[in-house]
Amino acid sequence: MAELRQERGLTQEELAGVLGVAARYVQMMEAGDQNVTLKTVERVAEGLDVPASELLSGRRKPKV
Repeated sequence: MAELRQERGLTQEELAGVLGVAARYVQMMEAGDQNVTLKTVERVAEGLDVPASELLSGRRKPKV
């Protein structure tokens, strides 16, 4: 998730603002210290403009 966020030029604070959560929550998700719901995964995927399946699998889909 951090790599995708950085590719989009977003800080953790900026992504947190897009998601409507605290920056600490984003930090914990990226570190793997936070269990997240499917709804949160969907929100993160939307915020990063990637399919949720890409976040869940950890594999990048090639851009066409």
